[in-house]
Amino acid sequence: MSTKVILPHSLLARDEPSAKLFVIDGHQRLRTIQYFYSGVFRGKVFALRGVQQRYDGKTYKTLENDDQLRLNDSIIHATIIRQDEPSDDQSSVYHIFERLNTGVTLLHPQEIRACIFHGPFNDLLAELNEDKIWRKVYGPPSNRLKDQELILRFFALYFWADRYERPMKNFLSEFMGSNRFLKPIHPDDMRKVFNDTVKLINQVFSSRAFRLERALNAAVYDSVMVGLAHRLERGMIKKTASLEGAYKSLLGDNEYLSSVRTSTSNESNVANRLKKAVALFSRVS
Repeated sequence: MSTKVILPHSLLARDEPSAKLFVIDGHQRLRTIQYFYSGVFRGKVFALRGVQQRYDGKTYKTLENDDQLRLNDSIIHATIIRQDEPSDDQSSVYHIFERLNTGVTLLHPQEIRACIFHGPFNDLLAELNEDKIWRKVYGPPSNRLKDQELILRFFALYFWADRYERPMKNFLSEFMGSNRFLKPIHPDDMRKVFNDTVKLINQVFSSRAFRLERALNAAVYDSVMVGLAHRLERGMIKKTASLEGAYKSLLGDNEYLSSVRTSTSNESNVANRLKKAVALFSRVS
């Protein structure tokens, strides 16, 4: 009589709009099973190693027929989670994914968001991230999606500044989850405000924008981007020299510098730097 094989447990989450299940924990284990069945892993033959002697060197195709049947009849236990409230995002799923993110290569927050909140908004972030002007301002693409996170950060603080609560990563996740399907904010509105602002930034400051020293400062970035975007609501800026002067004045303000150097996700610091940038750029003609 054959023994039932029970494979390692996995944790799944249900994506309500599509009814699909995606893997939160157990991705590597499930992929290993897939690779064993296909017989190939990274271009090489997938053969068993470090197992019972009778199975050493075996591929799925070279297993005895009885062993193939036992494996085919095995059980994969899985727990499926679903978020009931709030119903307009997947913030709980994000937090669980983040806590279980213990692989060899840890995922960064935006990489997790791209998995959990896949859809039209995530596609838009990827599209805007390839913009040639944005690439001149930011620099080479980030293989950990830090550049896409900055685009998300701009949108979140431009449209939702009055809702901001720390930590920043949770705020960004809530905004991305709530706007996953680009409702109620239209994608054309997002494209225009981002492209117009980045175009102006590149025209006046190019790759030196948002940098107190050498590295891009995310707090300078979000405040300057939001401040200029609000100014552009009144029309384009004709006197770029006055814009440069306003930018220098902003970076010479000690209170502003304090808000972009320490405790940058503190509610008061976020509010203060946005307020100063909006006020200063509003006077540029």
